[in-house]
Amino acid sequence: MCGIYGYIGKPTNSEKILDCFIDMGIETESRGTHATGYYGVNDQVRMHKAPLRATEFYLECRDFYELYENVPTVLIGHNRWASCGDPKINKNNHPFMNERFGFIHNGCVKGWTNFKSLGITINTECDSEWIFNYFLKTLELHHGNIISAIKKTLNVFDDSTLACAMVDSKTKKLYLFRNIGNPICYIVNKEQNLIMFASTPHILEDALKLHNLPTEHIVDLEKGDIVCIDEDLNIEKETCAHLRGARTSYLTTVKNSWYGRSASKKKITGTGYKCLKCGKKYISQECVEDHLEDVHNIMDLLDEDEDITDYWEDITQSVFPKLVNRKADFKAVKNGGFRVIKKAQVETEKKTNDKPFVKTYASFEEMQKDTDQIVKLLEEMPV
Repeated sequence: MCGIYGYIGKPTNSEKILDCFIDMGIETESRGTHATGYYGVNDQVRMHKAPLRATEFYLECRDFYELYENVPTVLIGHNRWASCGDPKINKNNHPFMNERFGFIHNGCVKGWTNFKSLGITINTECDSEWIFNYFLKTLELHHGNIISAIKKTLNVFDDSTLACAMVDSKTKKLYLFRNIGNPICYIVNKEQNLIMFASTPHILEDALKLHNLPTEHIVDLEKGDIVCIDEDLNIEKETCAHLRGARTSYLTTVKNSWYGRSASKKKITGTGYKCLKCGKKYISQECVEDHLEDVHNIMDLLDEDEDITDYWEDITQSVFPKLVNRKADFKAVKNGGFRVIKKAQVETEKKTNDKPFVKTYASFEEMQKDTDQIVKLLEEMPV
C-alpha cells in the first residue's frame, strides 16, 4: 500500500499550495513510510526521492525548497510502502522517469515475470516499473497515442492493482488512471487556479483544511477511468471498458457440492486480506490482524508510530468467498476467519427444519490446517 498526491495548474498563491503539497505528503504517511519522492515540471524537470518518511524527507530535501523560487505547474508526490525492492536502494523508489515522463503507482503487480517474453526489462527490483516500461513500449506501438497506450496497459495489468499518476513533461499534462484496485480522487479549486489529487478523500480533505482551502465536490475516479488534465485545467476523461479487475473473483463454485454433483456454477464474491510478512491469505481483517499478532508477534515489533495495517493488504474478492459449498463439513463459511470458522454454522440447501451443522475446533493449529485446505481447494477450482 502506497500513497500518491499532487496538483496541476498555475496557483495564485504558490507558497500556500506548496505548503499544502507537503501536508498532503505528511497525511499520506498513513499509506507508506519507507520512501518519499516527487516529480515536477516548470521550465525544467525537477525530481528527487529518498528512503525517508515524508515528515523527514520534506524537512531534509533542500531541492524541494528551490521550487518555491520557480513553482512547478504540475507536481506529483509518492509515499512508498515497499512490497518488493529494498527501499534503501533508492532506484527502487518512486517516481520512475525517462526523458519525457514521470510516473508513480500505488498497488501491486501480479504475474510480472510474463512480461520478460515481450522484450521488456526493468532496472530495479520494484514491480511498479513493469507498468511504466510496458506503457513506454506500448506507446511506441500506438504511434505516440498516450490514451490508447494507457488503455492497453490497464487491460494487460488487469489482474494487478493500479492507481497511477503520470506527468508528460513535453505537454505539461497530468494523467490519472486506475483499475478496480486502489483509489484516486481530485478536486478543482478555481480560486487557486489548480486541481489537486490524492489517494483518498480523507487525505485530501485533511490537507486542504489545514490551509483553509475548500473541500467540496471531491471527485473519485471509477474503475477504468483515465483523466487527462492540462495546466489550464481542461479535463478530458475516458473509460477503459471491460476491465475484470484484481478485485473480481476468479473463483467459481459448484452449486450443490465441491465434488461436482451438479454442473451448474455461480460466481461468488467476498473479501480477502493478505499478510505482507508471509503471504498467507485470510477472510477478514480481524483474522489477518490475529495472525500477525499470534504468528509474527507483530505488536511487539511495531514502532511507536507504526500502524498494524502496514503489514496486511486488502485483496478484496480475490480468494475468499462469502459462501463456500462443501459436501460434508462446510456448506457456508460466513463472514469468515479463524475465529469465525470456529463458530461457523453450516446451512443446508434443503428447505427443511434440519438443525445446521456446527464445526468447532480444539486448537488454533486445527483451524489453520482446515482453512489452508479450503484455500487450496478454492484456488484449484476452474473459472
